[in-house]
Amino acid sequence: MRITTNSFTKPFLNNLNNLQESKFKNEIRIDSGKKNLSLSDSPVDVVKSKEISEKIDRNLSYINNIQESYSEMQITNDYIESISEKMSEMRNLAIESASPANNSNIPTLSQIVKSKLEDIIKDSNAEHNGKYIFSGTKTTANSLTEPDGTTHSVPFELVQDTPTTDNPSGLVVRFYGNMKDREFNRDSYNTEKVNTTADTLFKTDGVEALNELVKLYNVMAFNEDGTPRTELNNYTKADTDKLNDIQQNIANNNENILRANSINGSKTNRILAVNDQMTEENLRLKSMLSIVNDTDYAKTMMDLMKDKNAIDYSLQAGAKMQTTSLFNFIS
Repeated sequence: MRITTNSFTKPFLNNLNNLQESKFKNEIRIDSGKKNLSLSDSPVDVVKSKEISEKIDRNLSYINNIQESYSEMQITNDYIESISEKMSEMRNLAIESASPANNSNIPTLSQIVKSKLEDIIKDSNAEHNGKYIFSGTKTTANSLTEPDGTTHSVPFELVQDTPTTDNPSGLVVRFYGNMKDREFNRDSYNTEKVNTTADTLFKTDGVEALNELVKLYNVMAFNEDGTPRTELNNYTKADTDKLNDIQQNIANNNENILRANSINGSKTNRILAVNDQMTEENLRLKSMLSIVNDTDYAKTMMDLMKDKNAIDYSLQAGAKMQTTSLFNFIS
């Protein structure tokens, strides 16, 4: 009978290789912090990890949309408040100009009114990240093109038209944007309107409230016959009647603007609540992802020590195998 060591050497070497591979993997797990080093380690965990990661990325995309839109809504709030404040100041100037003490100051007050009107037009042309915020979906100068090919650099413009009896200054506010909503995806199921349209702010055609301010300037700056008012030209009964109607219309228009800002504020609060929910959900998902992906350091260190001890024991046993002879088997 021929005696060889092959019968026990091969299983020994296979076992030793398995132990060394296990030790190597555990060392990598400790260094990388990852529990699963390949698909074969745990197919279920790998699939689950991909699903969770995709959900986190999708939520991050929505959070970015919300934060960008929130920024625009905040700027919208600031400009609407500025417009409202200036409109209120113009109404006060109208009332102030009707005081007998200011008869000689009416031309000066009219120029202040015109200056504030120009400031309101600037506010109406406000931008956020290079896009106009009150011009609907026409957010850039390139999009402000009329059907006849005429282009404009801003959506709202105070232009000088031909003076008429009803409009002795010839000034008129024109709007070249549109009244369309701009929406963004706030989550997987809902969209939210981000912009405040011109007609919501300024009523008909997006300019009615602004052209009411032009009417105020016309009454204060011009006599009934269309001639420029001087320090010697007091208001007539017809002038004060017009002024009364205009200042009341301005007050009503300002209330409408404040309502529009209140709606903007409600949208802002709503998307902030969604943002908080998604942020909390991502924290929960990241915790789940950590459970699926991250190494359990205590367990892995214990497994590594077991592997090292098993390798040491195997090497010692292997050394004894190499010294075994025929006499050991027949003794």
